[in-house]
Amino acid sequence: MRFIPYSDIRDKLVPSVEDFDRIIDLARAAIDQNEYVSWAILAGSAVRHMLSPASDIDLVVCLGKGLRSFEIVEALAQISAISADAAEHGVPFEPHVVTEDELEAGLHTLRHGYARHLNWAIAKGGLIKGSIDCVPGLPGNSRDDLIGYVARKIDKARGNFIRQRGSGIGIRGDSWYDWLGDILSVHRHVLFRFQDMYDMHDCFDPDVLLRDTGAIEDFLHLDAMRLEYAVCLGQQLTNPNPAVWYEVETRVADCGIVLLSFLGSIENYLVRTAPAPI
Repeated sequence: MRFIPYSDIRDKLVPSVEDFDRIIDLARAAIDQNEYVSWAILAGSAVRHMLSPASDIDLVVCLGKGLRSFEIVEALAQISAISADAAEHGVPFEPHVVTEDELEAGLHTLRHGYARHLNWAIAKGGLIKGSIDCVPGLPGNSRDDLIGYVARKIDKARGNFIRQRGSGIGIRGDSWYDWLGDILSVHRHVLFRFQDMYDMHDCFDPDVLLRDTGAIEDFLHLDAMRLEYAVCLGQQLTNPNPAVWYEVETRVADCGIVLLSFLGSIENYLVRTAPAPI
């Protein structure tokens, strides 16, 4: 979930769910006609049927094996045309492009956990072109990958939290709104990663995770803020009020410490329950 700046609300730049549906349909058609695409997977909120004006489109495209440079350039140009159309409608759309050659050689950035999520998306009907049984991620295991994900989010959260506390409300810019988006969504991303792994028989029950870590209170606090934000966004789209929106922005920012507490609980649990080395 993204945090929408008030300027986008004021200038009517916030996309509707219909805009997302239109771009997804356009992407499906363009990918289907792109002769250089081997397979493509739609993932994230689109495959979960949870699109909202604050969503983005998560798409992974794999180009075929043995393509020449000019063919790759042509393929990327066709995909970029979709991104340009999405940008005109305010829809965040940045497809992740890999090639079969990169996958075979391990020269890509699909982490183990993200590859597991893509395989979950395939099982949920997210494969929009081609045929692939299992996306090969980088070497690793689900637990270590999730520990790394949580650690990266903790480092980012700490830095943003310290800057926020040092200067009051953040200097409004892309990094600031990215941080607010993390506060609204990272707790869900962590749970979804566990759910994906659980569905693929690669992890334990995420409900047990929240109970055993003691993170349930933080999770519910963050989720309540997420709901308040979503409701207020809907109201702002029809009746913009900068004072109300900046108040919501401040309350979201104040939940940064709750996100840190949540991530710390998850990290401690993952480390504490790690299998003993053989």
